[in-house]
Amino acid sequence: MPANVLYVIPNLNIGGTEIQLGLLARGLAKTEFQPHILCVREEGELADSLRKFNIPVEGLGIEKPISFGACRKIKKQCIEWDIDIIHTFLFGMDLAAVRGARSAGVLGVITSRR
Repeated sequence: MPANVLYVIPNLNIGGTEIQLGLLARGLAKTEFQPHILCVREEGELADSLRKFNIPVEGLGIEKPISFGACRKIKKQCIEWDIDIIHTFLFGMDLAAVRGARSAGVLGVITSRR
């Protein structure tokens, strides 16, 4: 069974990191990894193109990503998708996402700032 990987990013509007994340998610070996993308704010223009590759994308609509509400919503999504690994992108996404993932029991945590 493939490991469920959650990528956390502010949104999927067209930009360098967002495009690279899409390429990464589409290029993973499906026998080993199932990517999921969580947009803390809105989904953005690239979301539908990733869904065509059977990559779940969810937008939380959170304006303040560094908040207890964000932690709770991210925790809920980690539990719902049975996440094994979480990888955050860009500034401010790591604080709430790491706390939410850890409280959901996610063991693999990766953060990156570009």
